Amino acid sequence: MNRYIAFLRGINVGGHRVTGPELERVFAQLDLHSPKSFLASGNVVFDAPSANGLVASLQKHLEAQLGYAVPTLLRSAKEVIELAQQEPFSPAELGVAKGKPQVTLLVKAPSAAVRKQVLSLSSADDRLVLEGKQLYWLPKFGISKSDLDVRSLERSLGIQTTRTLNTIQRLAKKFLSDQEGA
Repeated sequence: MNRYIAFLRGINVGGHRVTGPELERVFAQLDLHSPKSFLASGNVVFDAPSANGLVASLQKHLEAQLGYAVPTLLRSAKEVIELAQQEPFSPAELGVAKGKPQVTLLVKAPSAAVRKQVLSLSSADDRLVLEGKQLYWLPKFGISKSDLDVRSLERSLGIQTTRTLNTIQRLAKKFLSDQEGA
């Protein structure tokens, strides 16, 4: 068995309310082993033999069970452990920012042209770092006071979901510490 983390978009926002136990039940219905929900933002840790076809199966089943489409981004335990260890911003940048470092998970790494377009939106108030299938964002004054055009980012990068880097680190510590050598 391999450990995976499903990062679900649109859970407990926009009038949709889903409890952790409900998400765990939906995952268990697909014969995914030991599903555990983390926080109320749609993070589910589980074990499965393989990732082949898993995202499509999850999205289809979640929509059938919840009544609305749920974009799903999947990462392996190893990928999340590596993500949790990233330090995309310097201590100086972190020291002056009132906002929390954000991680936007992407379905795939963007092309060079899209990468250039996205990074052109970076500013002193909204630092952006793009590495592989993740966009790191440090809003100097917090998300609610940011002028970053997140709609433009979504149009350029496609399906995505965002978590704080702290959430990723806490998830890795709680559920993946036994996976370090995996």
